[in-house]
Amino acid sequence: MQAIGAMPTEAISFTSIDEAEKKQLIQVLQTHFGVNDVEHISQYNEPTPVSRIFRVNTKDTVYLLKHLLWRPATTEKEKQASHTAHAFIEKLTAHFQSQGLPVPLPAKDVAVEDQNFFSLHPFVLGEHATTTKAELEDAGRLLAQFHQVGLRLLEAQPNLYEEIPTHIPFDKPFEDSVPVWEQLKQDLAEGHACSKPEVCAYFKRNIPHVDKLMRFVQQHLHPKALQQGICHMDFHPNNTLVRQGKIVAMLDFDNLAVAPLADDVANSLMHFVGNAIHQGVWDSYKEATRAFLAGYNSVRLLSAEELQSLVPYIVRWELMRSLRSLRRHYYEGDRLPGLLDKLPKRIFPNALTAVEHYGFLMEESL
Repeated sequence: MQAIGAMPTEAISFTSIDEAEKKQLIQVLQTHFGVNDVEHISQYNEPTPVSRIFRVNTKDTVYLLKHLLWRPATTEKEKQASHTAHAFIEKLTAHFQSQGLPVPLPAKDVAVEDQNFFSLHPFVLGEHATTTKAELEDAGRLLAQFHQVGLRLLEAQPNLYEEIPTHIPFDKPFEDSVPVWEQLKQDLAEGHACSKPEVCAYFKRNIPHVDKLMRFVQQHLHPKALQQGICHMDFHPNNTLVRQGKIVAMLDFDNLAVAPLADDVANSLMHFVGNAIHQGVWDSYKEATRAFLAGYNSVRLLSAEELQSLVPYIVRWELMRSLRSLRRHYYEGDRLPGLLDKLPKRIFPNALTAVEHYGFLMEESL
């Protein structure tokens, strides 16, 4: 049941930055993007551990400047790889835009002063979805349209099956986390130094639950039996913009991949439905899920096998995010420590409750 009186969208707000940072960003804009006549720069009020976002007002234009914190590049080879990946992503997004999808094209991507990466984008007016029934259906429909365009592109250019993972390598997928988990268990059990002791203690207590969820994924997920396609891999409410109840922009294509389409559906479903519940727009996972899938199925009908895979994929995604953050903490110099705080608050509990919230999909697809 949908909550009464819920706001249909989540307003996007920006706040001013200090003069020192403004001066640094103006230098970046002028030197690397050729953007002059900057009148005002403000920062998006909800920074994430992996990026900072700024609105740039010039005399004639408004841009969105994204400072990427997660993409390390300390060598010329790594910097060149980033430029190559961005050019490849831009080529693919241009195709999706040419097929009528609301995909704004990015400007060029540049490495500045070692590990600081920036990308420049057109500013699109809109708000984040929170999400109403119409927005959930629209999100599902848009994802299916994206998948259909991708399937036609792969049919026309089968070389992309190899080129996409070559140019846009995914940061340690779930399969790479499985062997790491055995070492993590040992380090957690032995109480190795941790910058967030309460988070590490939480996972130490939950070692049996992680093992159980690992077995659930291995038992119920059979990716080779599912249709492959081009997946967005990061389609969620904060990567959409809504205006007058309709999604007007699908954003952030840094994680494009060739993978089972059900993988992408599960990840997007979890984000949109979870956000709708969290924002109080819905009080039923089942009804919100059905709204999203109704939109998707109106364009591309999910098979029974794909429906069966959605719950194990949701568990898999949240396990991957948890283990990836722990891996970065223990073995990669505590990279992106801000993500650790999210693990016990939302990410791992999502994995623990996935069967409870979405298990009806496995029953109905039999």
